[in-house]
Amino acid sequence: MLFAAIGGFVLLLVVAYLISRPLILPRTTGPGGSRNGLAADKEKLLENIRELDLDFATGKLSEEDYRDLRSRSVAEAAEVMRAIDQARGPAPEDDDIERAISAKKAQLQDRTCSACGAARTEGAKFCATCGAPLPAIEVT
Repeated sequence: MLFAAIGGFVLLLVVAYLISRPLILPRTTGPGGSRNGLAADKEKLLENIRELDLDFATGKLSEEDYRDLRSRSVAEAAEVMRAIDQARGPAPEDDDIERAISAKKAQLQDRTCSACGAARTEGAKFCATCGAPLPAIEVT
């Protein structure tokens, strides 16, 4: 009889621990979590928002509850998305992007006629389409 009571008590403690464990332990994926964990959190939050929208549309939620729950979910999703952006690292500077675009434009201008925009054939001194003189290409 004593063994059954002790076994029942131990079983109760194990069940109580398993139920309360998600509430006690901190989340493993937060702002410093892994990318895969953050992506999973993002998808889960977006799915929760879709479900809230559906529940409100079908009348399962009052407008006050809907607005409160949705604003919390959107705020959490925004936090996770910021964490994902931070995990990706810094974005290239705008000046670097502008320089790359300018260099690409210069390369394309060397390959086309400035008068008509037709493609330039290699070694041509005049445009095959309009006959305009083409500047010499500097080889670097």
